[in-house]
Amino acid sequence: MKDSELIVVFEGTLVEVDLLKTKIEAEEITCFLKDNYMGTQAPFYTSIGGAAPIKLVVPKSDIKKVEPIIKEYIKKM
Repeated sequence: MKDSELIVVFEGTLVEVDLLKTKIEAEEITCFLKDNYMGTQAPFYTSIGGAAPIKLVVPKSDIKKVEPIIKEYIKKM
């Protein structure tokens, strides 16, 4: 496995994932949205209980850096 491999760290609606992405990027950590086009084309699929939530992915090498950010975000949800 390569360190540049992308790992899914969070799944949710477009609003939830985009807000977390902003918090992670504020710490100068690279992250990407996966399946975000589905959220704009068919938002009912990505809502809670939906078939295809939007995913937030980060490079494997940054997992330790994003864990506390994600935990704090979830605590405030």
